[in-house]
Amino acid sequence: MVGELPLRVTLFALDPDDTPSEPRRKVEAWLTKWRDAARVANRSGGGWEHCWDVEAPLSALRELPKRLFCISDWATYPAPLDGPTHKAWESHFDDEKDNLGNPKSDA
Repeated sequence: MVGELPLRVTLFALDPDDTPSEPRRKVEAWLTKWRDAARVANRSGGGWEHCWDVEAPLSALRELPKRLFCISDWATYPAPLDGPTHKAWESHFDDEKDNLGNPKSDA
């Protein structure tokens, strides 16, 4: 992680209930864990939607499930879905886990 350039990402969590949703708790726990390496440039939340514009090294971002990332005007990572580097972005994540970060079953 030393010397890694931060990537700009936008994280999104839907939070429709009175208690924080699992995706929101996951982002907040990740931000706490990586507070020395990740910088929140902007946070917005209103009603059921929560977004964070974050700069963080790839080594930290690899801990987050892919479903929390969204494409935005601010983010430089991941690449647009039809862009040539999207497959490279996908390859940074563990193929042995599903999009929730759980081990894939053999079934």
